[in-house]
Amino acid sequence: MIYELNHVGILTDDLEATLRFYRACGAQVVFDRMIRDSPVRIVYVQLGGGLLEFIGVPPGQAAPGIDHLAVLTDSLEADHTRLLGAGAVEAVAPKPAGTGEGRQSFVLWGDARLELIQRDVEMRVPHPEDSLVVELDHFALTVPDLPGAAAFFTEAVGLAPLTGIDLDGRPVRRFLHLGEDALGLGAEGTARAPGVFPYVSLRVEDVDAVLAELARRGFDGLGTAEDSFTGDSRCAVITAPDGVRLELLDRPALSAASYRTD
Repeated sequence: MIYELNHVGILTDDLEATLRFYRACGAQVVFDRMIRDSPVRIVYVQLGGGLLEFIGVPPGQAAPGIDHLAVLTDSLEADHTRLLGAGAVEAVAPKPAGTGEGRQSFVLWGDARLELIQRDVEMRVPHPEDSLVVELDHFALTVPDLPGAAAFFTEAVGLAPLTGIDLDGRPVRRFLHLGEDALGLGAEGTARAPGVFPYVSLRVEDVDAVLAELARRGFDGLGTAEDSFTGDSRCAVITAPDGVRLELLDRPALSAASYRTD
């Protein structure tokens, strides 16, 4: 059974610069390993209670950015087979993980890569009080068929609905969750940034104050805040050194009663 939405995997060709930036935001390194017989280094950080996996590769080996979304399972082969039966396409058959911790597989749902992991390693640690990030709000995924994608991730993967956003009677966002983290499905043409995984959304206390503090810590020119299109918060989309776009917003949590639909 798939029991947790766990992280996004991010390719970077300058891992140290990437880690400096995320540490400035309040991230903690919780796992650090080399892939066996490879120059690739895997580092997990926790930020706002959520996990990000950084895949450090040599320059020119792969394009930096978000590579995949990952879930945890206690039955890898069975869940891998079940997702194929639900319409996913096999990308990597179940195999031992390169770090030596557990087993993994990959499937494709449209253009999105989904990693299934079975392992016993617990990576989450207590959230530090001095972090600039209050909560990792959600991982964003742009899809061509919003109702179809919502059905796949609820019925096949096992996520539960949280809430949604409609504009002029048209669905543009559907938020789902499993465990601590949430997935934000967005209709094509509605995301604040391009790509299959357009951004990672981080909830903060005050967007303008966080941008000012990051500038004070040496990361200036990241952008300016503006009112969100829903009118309930301030927001900014900034670009991290790994090329990943981060959405900063200061609205209430998706888990708040005012947002939930379940």
